[in-house]
Amino acid sequence: MSSTRPDASGLGDPVDTRDPVVSVAAELARGAIVVVADMDGPAGGASAVLGCQFATPDSTRRLTEAASAPVRLALTEGRAEELRLLAAVRANDAGGEDAMVGARQAPDRVERGLMAAIDPEAAPEDLVPGGPLVPVAARAGGVLERAGAAEAAIDLARIAGIVAACAVARVDDPPEDAPRITMAELIAHRMSHERTISSRARARLPTRWAEFTAVGYDTALDGRHHLALTLGELGPDEPVLVRVHAERILNDRFGGWGADGEIGRALAAIAAEGRGAFVYVGRQDRGLDPLGSQSARPGVTGALLRDYGIGAQILVDLGVRRIRILTDHPRRIVGLAGYGIEVVGFEPLSPA
Repeated sequence: MSSTRPDASGLGDPVDTRDPVVSVAAELARGAIVVVADMDGPAGGASAVLGCQFATPDSTRRLTEAASAPVRLALTEGRAEELRLLAAVRANDAGGEDAMVGARQAPDRVERGLMAAIDPEAAPEDLVPGGPLVPVAARAGGVLERAGAAEAAIDLARIAGIVAACAVARVDDPPEDAPRITMAELIAHRMSHERTISSRARARLPTRWAEFTAVGYDTALDGRHHLALTLGELGPDEPVLVRVHAERILNDRFGGWGADGEIGRALAAIAAEGRGAFVYVGRQDRGLDPLGSQSARPGVTGALLRDYGIGAQILVDLGVRRIRILTDHPRRIVGLAGYGIEVVGFEPLSPA
């Protein structure tokens, strides 16, 4: 395995200090450990991020000492596939990042693992899956798909123009002098430059509850299809009753659209209100946990809600800014303000 570190020269160019995301990305490109906070203030925790190409004995020591959970290796799915780590990545993803605990790792082993991750000659055994690092792959849409630490790290690396591979560590007490942004700021930055969804078609859709307007959407990065059913006039001022539902093929096709199914109950509630939006997010290989979903992963009850980006983008496209969420399981949502959306309340999906 080669031990050559990528050249970090040419990183001293002026940056737009008015944009906190650009400023923090520039610090990451200079080799600093930066912090991405779930929310403003101490609530919700934060993650420290270090570019793999800047791993040194000192930086990995500081990272492991600050970490409150195992240091994770954030990769793109393409790089994880090259390193034959997809099985380990998916096993870690299924556990939920907020539930990860474990002993502190040895800094020298972490450093070797981080350098192996960006070495073109590296083999899977150089990263020792299950050993010094916990590999995770960022979703293709980054924080616009999932407000997770791996997605934030890879998005920042791309903005910084460095190798898209980073060490990520949950920290309970982030260093006060570390460059810092919130997840909402990163989402807002990306939303100001791009979208990962686009609308394709619009039609009237009569149902047993009301006649909805159906709007079809595509996700550009993976070709998934999504559907929004709207009723009444939607706008940014008045709170809108909303349900975002992740496709679950068996549940949805065998009873979901019936009067007693989750979809049926949501549409009935919106029809009774006379105004609202139901967003149906197309299935992907990994499990979704969007706004209002009842499909939270076992073992992470009460964890922060992160898998909602596609639904949030669709709501923004529909002109919705203030929402009342239909759900039996209210949860705190990471970074939603980055979309300009405010949660003003929760409404029960199931009858009392």
